[in-house]
Amino acid sequence: MSTTRKLCRMHLSGSWRWGLMKITNEEFSQRFAGRIRVSFNWPQFRIQNWPVEKISIDGRRICPALRLPWYVGVNGMVSFDEPGASPVRLSEVDRWYSMLPEQQRTDIDNMRVEYLRRSRSLEPEIPVYALQNGEYLVMDGNHRLSALALSALSFSVDMWVVHGPIAASALGDLKYFSPI
Repeated sequence: MSTTRKLCRMHLSGSWRWGLMKITNEEFSQRFAGRIRVSFNWPQFRIQNWPVEKISIDGRRICPALRLPWYVGVNGMVSFDEPGASPVRLSEVDRWYSMLPEQQRTDIDNMRVEYLRRSRSLEPEIPVYALQNGEYLVMDGNHRLSALALSALSFSVDMWVVHGPIAASALGDLKYFSPI
C-alpha cells in the first residue's frame, strides 16, 4: 500500500497551520467510493496508484477553476454524450442555473438555505480530478458547490485532488479535456 501526500490545515498549538501528511489511495477510496457517481475508473486508479493530495482553499478563489460534470448545449442543459455539450464552470453558475431541471434547482436552493442558516458545514470535502492549466473536474459535490457559489457566504473547500491521466478511460468526462 503506497502513500501520497495531502496538503491540509491542521490545528496545532492553538492555531490553524498548513501541513503535509501521508495518505493512501485506499483512504480516498474508503471516503468517496460510494459517493462518486461519474464514470471514474477505480481499478485503474488503484493499479496505477494515481497520486492524491488534499488541499484546503478559499471557495470563492477556486470557483473559476472548477468544472462540473453537468453539460450545456445549444438548447440548454444536455446529457453527457450530446453532440456539442460543454461542461459548465462553477464560476458561471448564474448563467446556467436556470437551465437545470426543477428538482435540481430545488435541491440546490434548499442546500443554500441550510448554508445560510449555518446548518451545513461551510468547508465541504470534494473529490476532484486535476485537469490541465490548474483546473479541476468535480467528481462529487456539484449541488453543494453550486449552493455555496450562489450564496453570499465565504467558504473553504477541502479538495481531494486525484492526479491521473487526462483520458476518457480514466474518467469518462475527461473526453472534453483530453489533448487532441
